[in-house]
Amino acid sequence: MPRLDFISDEILENIVSEILTKAYNLKKNQNSHDISKNVVDPWAILFETSGFGINFDEWKSSETRRQIQKSLQNCYGDFHQQILGFVDGWENLHKGDKKSGMDLICRSRKIIVELKNKHNTVKASDLTNLYDQFDKLVMPVN
Repeated sequence: MPRLDFISDEILENIVSEILTKAYNLKKNQNSHDISKNVVDPWAILFETSGFGINFDEWKSSETRRQIQKSLQNCYGDFHQQILGFVDGWENLHKGDKKSGMDLICRSRKIIVELKNKHNTVKASDLTNLYDQFDKLVMPVN
């Protein structure tokens, strides 16, 4: 009996293996990770080193781990999207349909999905645009 009834164990294991490989590679490359590729808030450095009683090198190590963890967390959405794309009737649009920004679709049930890992990953300022995208998909103008 398969682990999930809508996807073969082989495909599921390959998807899990992809995530584990990404985690391994992120950890392996931790020493060469450049924390300055993301904007670092100088106030965070000041308050975290002072408030946590750590020196700059300890802060830098912590920030590097945090950024690597965030990179891995971004992979979780792809993981869920890949698996859900195997549910009968559903289609994985991969990195989001470029025109609509949607991730999954069930044409027979007329359902579209913009998949998020957490309840708060859409900024309030982006909600209007997201609603407009949904509206265009659901109520197209001819």
